[in-house]
Amino acid sequence: MRQVNAVRLVVRLALCAGITLFLAELLLRVAEAGPVRSLQYARPGAGGPGRGPFHPDQRFMDRFDPRRPYRIAVNSLGYRGEEISVEKPPGTVRIVALGGANTFGRHVEGDDAWPARVGAMLRDRWEDRFVESINAGAPGLSLQDQIDHLEAGGLALDPDVIVAAWDAGPEGFGASSRTRGPAGQAEEPSPLYPLSARLRQTALFNTAGMVAGAARRALDSAARAGPVSPACGRPLTPAGEEALAGDAAQIRRLRRLAGHRGLPMVLMLIPCREQSALGALPAAQDRLGAAARSEGVTVVDLLPAFRLRDPRGRKFFHAPGHASLTSRGHLCAADELGKALAGILAADAPAEGATAPGGWPAQRDAAR
Repeated sequence: MRQVNAVRLVVRLALCAGITLFLAELLLRVAEAGPVRSLQYARPGAGGPGRGPFHPDQRFMDRFDPRRPYRIAVNSLGYRGEEISVEKPPGTVRIVALGGANTFGRHVEGDDAWPARVGAMLRDRWEDRFVESINAGAPGLSLQDQIDHLEAGGLALDPDVIVAAWDAGPEGFGASSRTRGPAGQAEEPSPLYPLSARLRQTALFNTAGMVAGAARRALDSAARAGPVSPACGRPLTPAGEEALAGDAAQIRRLRRLAGHRGLPMVLMLIPCREQSALGALPAAQDRLGAAARSEGVTVVDLLPAFRLRDPRGRKFFHAPGHASLTSRGHLCAADELGKALAGILAADAPAEGATAPGGWPAQRDAAR
């Protein structure tokens, strides 16, 4: 009898818990008090020609920061932005933009992120050529991850220019220094992957993640306390030196990959707020930029423009301690990058009657 009563009690408790969770989920969704969905990355081993880093066909409002909600639209190939085809249309110049959160455009609309803006600027500049800028940025992916994605499937998009954006982190080196492993590798996904993917599409799970993230940021701000991040204002730590060396090696790898296909490459260096507004040392940018230039890479360092146009760091960054660029910051980045790309495209533009398939220089196709 006692066992029967114990079973009934467990069943009642489970029913009460289920009903409570259901009502909490419903309340969060109706009140829009928390993030209902989160960005899904492509399933391990699900890559293919032209495929991007995300699960395709996602459209939702990101509310992880209640003060800065923004719309996310991922196309059928897994890139943020409008629909594109794997095969490049004739007469199209394609730019593939690699990077992390500040390339993806966290907390800004898709059209405001710098890859979309630079594409629009170049289309306005040249009416006779259609410029298509593909946003291959993904928050949390390291430079190695981004190159892995490009090598595994992104090159099938037949890009004409590759742009890699490097973000200065609070330690003065690349903010996305951890790797998720080679893109598209033929490994078996975790047996818990379907469950975790489902949980990420619930308001309860995402709200709990939002609260945990806010707590981490608060602790980080308390630890840093001073106006300038100590790590950003001092010479690089041993961990910073190691990460910087790894990023330099990946830049060389990307340069070789682009060079084998006869593609020009641009490295864009995005500063952190401490460097832009508070005079923190740009040692990492200087060294990485020098290493890239020695490989023949065009380098666009945004720090001088950021310091000139936003000396207080209030226009180009969302808030102190917040690494994400505002729409103004993205506009400045697109403006500086557009100048470099305009020179590259003008220098490589085919002479009349010497156009190769796709509207690009015949010598580039011969170099493949």
